[in-house]
Amino acid sequence: MGVRVRIRIKSSKEEIETPALVNTGFETEQPEILLPVKLAEKLGLYPPDHGSMLEEYSVVGGTTLIIKSP
Repeated sequence: MGVRVRIRIKSSKEEIETPALVNTGFETEQPEILLPVKLAEKLGLYPPDHGSMLEEYSVVGGTTLIIKSP
C-alpha cells in the first residue's frame, strides 16, 4: 500500500513542497523521483538538459517512456 507524504524538492531554480506517493513496492538500483511534467517545468528540469536519456519502464498497464536526467 502506498503512503502519501509531503516532500520538499529543491532545484537550482526553485524549491517546491508537494505531496508524494512513497512505499509503492517499486524498486530501483538507485533512488529515483518521478515528477509530473508541470512540476518538472516549475523546477526548471523540463525540457531536459543534454545528457538526459529516454528509457522504457514496465508499469501495470504496459510500458511507458521516462526521461532520466543526470
